[in-house]
Amino acid sequence: MSSLQPFLYDTLTLIHILSFAIWFGLVVASLIVIKVFEPKLTDPNIDAETYAGFLKSYIKGETKFIDIIFPLVIVSGILLAIFFTGWNNWVIIKIILVILQFAATMGFIFGVIRKISYPCDKRMYKNWYYLMGVSITFFSVTLIFVYFGR
Repeated sequence: MSSLQPFLYDTLTLIHILSFAIWFGLVVASLIVIKVFEPKLTDPNIDAETYAGFLKSYIKGETKFIDIIFPLVIVSGILLAIFFTGWNNWVIIKIILVILQFAATMGFIFGVIRKISYPCDKRMYKNWYYLMGVSITFFSVTLIFVYFGR
């Protein structure tokens, strides 16, 4: 069993890092999509319904993907803590950061983003950028903590 431990540790670490990177990549991809659709969804002279449908379709697909990736980040992190690293302060802080990111993102989506109807003014559309800013800030804090916190 002991010769299997390095393989399991490396596999769980790979799953954990890749899942986190894919999750972060999806947020960056969403930022690009939101930027591309901005002129179409903020111009009252353009049929915004079609572009709003495209945006909703993208978000629906992204959500399905995140529904797989996010649990992989959590489960792989928990398994790493249980079997390899232990429940030290470093692990606890990472868990708190992920919970705070999830709560802030979901709170912003339900509190602000879902209320947007299209076409909307640019001021209202900027809430999408604020949402992306919240997510990217938490990703950055988590990565900085992981890199410098060990």
